[in-house]
Amino acid sequence: MKRLKVGILGLALAVSTVVSAGNGTAYAEGINPYDDFNWSWVTTDTELSRGYSKSHKGMDIAVNKEPVYSPQKGTVLSAGYWTSAGNYVAIETRDKDPDTNTKLVIRFLHLKSKSVSTGDSVKKGEEIAVSGNTGTDTTGPHLHIDINNEGEYDGKDITYSNTIDPKYFWPHYFDGPTFAPHEEHYTEDELLRKFDSAEYFFEDTLINYVGEEEFMKWINSQPLEDQTVPNFKKAFNISDEKEMKLKQQARE
Repeated sequence: MKRLKVGILGLALAVSTVVSAGNGTAYAEGINPYDDFNWSWVTTDTELSRGYSKSHKGMDIAVNKEPVYSPQKGTVLSAGYWTSAGNYVAIETRDKDPDTNTKLVIRFLHLKSKSVSTGDSVKKGEEIAVSGNTGTDTTGPHLHIDINNEGEYDGKDITYSNTIDPKYFWPHYFDGPTFAPHEEHYTEDELLRKFDSAEYFFEDTLINYVGEEEFMKWINSQPLEDQTVPNFKKAFNISDEKEMKLKQQARE
């Protein structure tokens, strides 16, 4: 058990059975501290094709080519293309996690297309993308979402310990889940483990610089293991200094 929730939940913990959530945080059974955020739903359907577990650090929603919406006001921390997850968007919301006191980040993967870029401000309910089936780690169309609560985060490098079961943010859609233990799995997805590295994330600042058509031509011409940012920058003569300047401009 990583840490104990105290403060406003202290009295409830004192009189209730304590259970461990999937991210290691302990809460009183029946308490859902994320319910009060009142996030809006992220797409057009709530049918799930896969839930949250140690081997799947988010949940998959069974939609294809449907609008994707931001659940809360926030800022796009990172958007672009990730080899295993295809088009992605990561949004830092205005809401702080009650346990870590850091702003929550929601990430959307396998998108058909994006309508926001790194640095953009988004409103609650604003359309940010269209769901799809992009990336190597997908067996069919769906929208993957995951939620991070560990502070500095740019859309990359998530683990089971720094993510939260997304169901907690929409209890009226998912039978009011409470913080009870999750089903345990002891293996990681091999493909995600291999490609869940910053080297395989292409922020849209780089993609826009060369143009999406040229970027996709390059991606489709490379073996999976060679689809890395360093190789891309070398192919298009983009220096580290140029990349930093592009990112800075996007966030201004």
